[in-house]
Amino acid sequence: MREVNPLNEEIIESVSALSAKMGEKPTTSMRKSGVGKDFFIALRRGSYPSAEKIKKLADYFGVPTDRIFGTSANGQDAAYNEALVMVRRIMALPEDVQAQVDTYVSFQESLQKK
Repeated sequence: MREVNPLNEEIIESVSALSAKMGEKPTTSMRKSGVGKDFFIALRRGSYPSAEKIKKLADYFGVPTDRIFGTSANGQDAAYNEALVMVRRIMALPEDVQAQVDTYVSFQESLQKK
């Protein structure tokens, strides 16, 4: 099985913890938030979540989007911090531009799998 990248692992841990605080299983929270019950499967397979899904989770849990990426980036390696900064920059873009970025990243991922 492929190793989960650190950013996706942070998201999985954060969503699990936030779900537990609400007294729910993560699959229930993911379904209710609108990201789909298979969200973790996609993360474990190496897919990066779209900005839209991160926003849906944050809205559902009533937390800032940063909280979905974990409680803190302290102690993480430079690549992790750079990825977090990039995601924050994308989240600040208008929704239509976020969708374009998501489409482009999906296209690039499909090229990498060939």
